[in-house]
Amino acid sequence: MKVVVTGATGHLGRFVVERLAHAGCELVAVSRSGRAPEPPFGRPALPPLQTLALDLCTDDAVTALANVLGPEVTLVHLAGSRPDATDGTRAARDRLLDLDVMGTHGPLEPPGAREHEPG
Repeated sequence: MKVVVTGATGHLGRFVVERLAHAGCELVAVSRSGRAPEPPFGRPALPPLQTLALDLCTDDAVTALANVLGPEVTLVHLAGSRPDATDGTRAARDRLLDLDVMGTHGPLEPPGAREHEPG
């Protein structure tokens, strides 16, 4: 089974990647840095896995992620953002919404669907 994990280097992502890797899944670990996740708390090293550097707040990255997905691929969307608690601007809220919500929907939409926003 092929599984794409966004937020693979985050706290939760590292545990999910570890579990799936040891279960024998073919993994694509997605993070902003593109580095492989560290095994949690000094556990044994993970087997080699494919990594992908994407900032899911950009349309190009969402398109690149969509190209990795297919009918036989499972997406585990764990990417998130921790905005500065003092930054209550609309732009900060929009960035959080775009990553946390649209980061899931964007890659699953048909090509061109994000270009036609209601209005």
